[in-house]
Amino acid sequence: MRRFRWPRLAMAWASWYWARLSTRARQRGIVQVHHCGPGANWRDVRAVPALIAHLPDVLTRLEVVQALGEIGDASAEPVLVERLKSDEYVPVRVAAAHALARMGGARAVLALKWSASNDKEPRVAEAALAGLSELRRGR
Repeated sequence: MRRFRWPRLAMAWASWYWARLSTRARQRGIVQVHHCGPGANWRDVRAVPALIAHLPDVLTRLEVVQALGEIGDASAEPVLVERLKSDEYVPVRVAAAHALARMGGARAVLALKWSASNDKEPRVAEAALAGLSELRRGR
């Protein structure tokens, strides 16, 4: 018998929808289901807190960082800077560099400059330099 495995990003999005509990539903233990069909807005800013809550999960960290970059909300900038500077996994740091380059902002530029000059992994430094050049060109 084959086991069905959800894609990791789908689990992160699904957890946001399950986390949206109304006060009454929390008291009764009933989950409020939100629209996630074809017309749903997948770049909804309301997903940012739930995605940030999933950052400690190693299995979904890369997808969460990518999703935060796609959403582009400024409230995710501090956690993306933290992931760029201190995450132990190189693909996550590269994704954080790309996400920060998409978002822009003064804090993102400082973090990308720091990473370009201080990160020991060449792929991360290259991603930070590419992000800085994108920001200079104005995307």
